[in-house]
Amino acid sequence: MAQRDEPIAQPCGANAGPPIRVALVDDAVLMTQVVSGLLQDEDGIEVVGTAASGEEGIALVQRVRPDVVLLDLDLPDLDGIQVAARLRCEAPTVRIVMLTGYDMPWAWDQLDAIGVHGYVLKHASIELLVAAIRDAAAG
Repeated sequence: MAQRDEPIAQPCGANAGPPIRVALVDDAVLMTQVVSGLLQDEDGIEVVGTAASGEEGIALVQRVRPDVVLLDLDLPDLDGIQVAARLRCEAPTVRIVMLTGYDMPWAWDQLDAIGVHGYVLKHASIELLVAAIRDAAAG
């Protein structure tokens, strides 16, 4: 058998590393279910939990320690800015991507100061959301 200088091709997913663990915090159940289902179909992404309020989201992050949190700005108990600020203190290694239906440029300066890693509008494509998750996870 002849020797090869090139590496042997690996099967899909080999050497891909562990999946990006994602948690979703949004009070719109249908939105959470749809986004969760779409993300589960993406290679290298695993949805590890969902929460419908800010307090539930904080508890979820403390319990499952995701790599990335998709966080809605408009929650029934705390707003997303308050949740993001608490997460930065209580789970500083978790990356936060805001996922919201509102285009609020005034909020971005505040979110940036807190250390939020991205901002995606809910009417964006799944491809854009996946890219934001991957970018946030990569730092």
